[in-house]
Amino acid sequence: MITGMLSGLVNGVQQVVFDYEVTGSAVSSISTGDIFNGDVDGLYTIITLQVATASSSILHFCPNGDTNANNYGARGIYAGDTTVADSSYNGGTLAGLRLSYADANKVSFGVTTLYAKAGVVRISNGYFARGISGTTVSYLWVTGSMWSNTTDNIINGTFTSSGTNLINVGTRIIILKSNHFTGGIPTGIITTPKIAGTWTRVGSTILESAASSVTFSGLDGNTAVCYYLSMSFKSSTTAAPAVRPNNSSTANTYGHQTLFAQNTALTALRGGTRNSFLIGWNGTYSGYVTQADLLIFSKTGFIRPSIYRFVENISGTSVEGISLCGGVWNNTSDNITSIVCSMANFAAGSQLDLYALYT
Repeated sequence: MITGMLSGLVNGVQQVVFDYEVTGSAVSSISTGDIFNGDVDGLYTIITLQVATASSSILHFCPNGDTNANNYGARGIYAGDTTVADSSYNGGTLAGLRLSYADANKVSFGVTTLYAKAGVVRISNGYFARGISGTTVSYLWVTGSMWSNTTDNIINGTFTSSGTNLINVGTRIIILKSNHFTGGIPTGIITTPKIAGTWTRVGSTILESAASSVTFSGLDGNTAVCYYLSMSFKSSTTAAPAVRPNNSSTANTYGHQTLFAQNTALTALRGGTRNSFLIGWNGTYSGYVTQADLLIFSKTGFIRPSIYRFVENISGTSVEGISLCGGVWNNTSDNITSIVCSMANFAAGSQLDLYALYT
């Protein structure tokens, strides 16, 4: 039995190439060094946990260290409590690709995909939860940014904070890229429980019969910096599943900011009194399909922010609604050793998969 962790780059997977946590004291910028080859890699995934100082700040990414504000633009839509609004930032107003916004003394958590290949304008798109404190998530953003440089290969990058604000202690930035090697000969399958720097599936269930819960156990949230849960399910009752780290159902320990689209209506909602991450808006309809995924930052010492989204009540060519949620579990001390998904009835054929990111 292989019990260690495979290290090094593995062909055909998306793998961490940069993992930086600010410790000791706040910093003015973070440089990646020459770790990229945008024309070969194609795209990057950037996961950001941004901790603000006493001043609010925007976290930017500057390809090749380009801080010329005239080379960037952005468009976004955000939800705050019950308000939905849009925003745009044209050339001259942004000093980089916009990744997240952290309000003073609060936390922001987000995921951004950067399309890096030269020949066209470089685009990033992502979403982040903002103003996280306790069980409050103040805002949820969907944002797209552009870098007007179409010629230069991206070989490095710099993370900066807006104005003269610093990037605070506790901020963590993780970048993943897809590995595409043309050399070498495939010789078989490597079986190992952990692959350093990439998403490793740590649990998978396809239900042969109905069940009221699915548990992923044997986890270690201090070893895996993030967990990613993918769910495709049906229900034989009208219900929505609850997702709980350590099966913790303590009231008023979960919060959310939700942006929901149904037909032509766009709705926003905030709450801070839940006892789970709730995957569903109007409830999952009996016999309909819902697809959902959830990303949660798992390290102890921090509140556990999350981003989750779901497309619900799918039947034939009809999709009843789609939601994006910024969530938080305000437990900072307990190691995540299990994740439990519960619902009145997961129908047979429902599939749930859990992935861990080891760095």
